[in-house]
Amino acid sequence: MIPNITMLFGNIFNDPHITPLRLYAFGKSVLGCLKADNKNHQFDDVIDLLTTVLFEFGKDLGEMDTSIISGIGKRKSNDELLDSFKKTMSDEEPFIGRILGMDSTEYLDFYPHQITEYWLVNKMRMPILTNRVSVAATANAAQLGLTLTTKLKSYATDWEINRGAQEAQKGIVSENKVDAKMDRKVVELALTSTIRTVSKLFPTDEKKGSSFFDFSLLFGITKHKSSEIVGTIEKEEIKEIANILFTDTTTINATNTSINTDIQIYLSATRDGVPTTFAITIKPEQSRIIKPSHLGDLKNPFLLIKNTSTINPSTYKIVIKGK
Repeated sequence: MIPNITMLFGNIFNDPHITPLRLYAFGKSVLGCLKADNKNHQFDDVIDLLTTVLFEFGKDLGEMDTSIISGIGKRKSNDELLDSFKKTMSDEEPFIGRILGMDSTEYLDFYPHQITEYWLVNKMRMPILTNRVSVAATANAAQLGLTLTTKLKSYATDWEINRGAQEAQKGIVSENKVDAKMDRKVVELALTSTIRTVSKLFPTDEKKGSSFFDFSLLFGITKHKSSEIVGTIEKEEIKEIANILFTDTTTINATNTSINTDIQIYLSATRDGVPTTFAITIKPEQSRIIKPSHLGDLKNPFLLIKNTSTINPSTYKIVIKGK
């Protein structure tokens, strides 16, 4: 067998089919696995490297965009407004869905492309989305209530005012502004270096070495692929169901097959993460068909369940289907 020279000496991740978001999700997954298995501090150097490059890369993807810093006093920066808008539209989605009806046209006025659109919002899209939300909030003010309506409408106004103020500052800032965008190649090389570091630590243990890297995250779930996971989960246990980058083209059918315990299902950045506010509780002998974005940030690759009982084990069946 002739060795693959790229795998041995080249940039393993220099592939146009790997999108930036998938590269980021893969990196976050690797980082989480390394941290979880770093009891002897053997991964300290690569953890520090990945933490730094993924933080900067995440900012460029819009996760925490702070690329322009200007003197606007106590007014929120564009980045703070954007982050606040993303969080609000995510946090309030369950309430808006309950009040207006998940299948109603009123709900679709807010979420015509599902919640994912708000997770991925950037500065170019902010004027469009904040205006849409303002119009929808005004039209549904009676159901939403004064407090939420006012909050939702404020984003369009605040964004317009803030953009004008920051544009006036740009001439000053741009003279000293350093282009802080993280080159994708830096991330690719950091991940390549990480793989080779792990290979050195476990030169003949393929199972151990490969356990840190879920390469399926780089290319997503296969269309029409369906998988069924059944099992038992002990009292208060957290169990990993899948490690993959989900999109809302995937459906998750979660069934609690026990008779006396509740389970929670959610997305997490790490394989042992605790339930978040997005966690959905499934009662005994009940099923839920769930969109991944309703379980948490789609950048989080770990699908987890937790048995909330302090007394009894539970059983479950999870069917994951990609469309």
